[in-house]
Amino acid sequence: TTLASLERHAPANATLAVRAVVSTDLFGATNASLRLHTALRTVSATFFEAHDSVPIQTCDSAKRAAEHRNELEAAHLLTSVGNEWDAADVAVLWRLDTELVSPIEAPALPAGCVLVPHLQSGGLLNDRYLAGHAATVRRLVTARAALLESECVYGEPALVRLLRELKLR
Repeated sequence: TTLASLERHAPANATLAVRAVVSTDLFGATNASLRLHTALRTVSATFFEAHDSVPIQTCDSAKRAAEHRNELEAAHLLTSVGNEWDAADVAVLWRLDTELVSPIEAPALPAGCVLVPHLQSGGLLNDRYLAGHAATVRRLVTARAALLESECVYGEPALVRLLRELKLR
């Protein structure tokens, strides 16, 4: 669903860098699914073996600790993108379980600015979708990974905090 929605709404010159945690028995099927979407130019796809890992942070509950572990793993996947950041003008990040229902808005934002959805959750920024200058997004992704490694924080409050700390607009 996510790839089909991306195929419908991606800019014509968009490229896709995929990082995913996948069960080893699904590597082939996942790769085949990517190849089915021929309109997408995939510059790299790296699959990491799914495994049960112990949360590294103590959180207020076991459920939150598991959620935090998932957020940290997602942050590590984004930091692993590597050189693809350097080739991009604009980076667009969205949660895999978010279907794109309209064309991707990826304006040529200046460094230091990010675009997030209008929708808010509990008065905070919605962290399901984010676009910005590639260098700005990479800086934010790196800072998010470091923050998640040091604290049990939640996605939306963490995003607001990082935007302030990094003086991003």
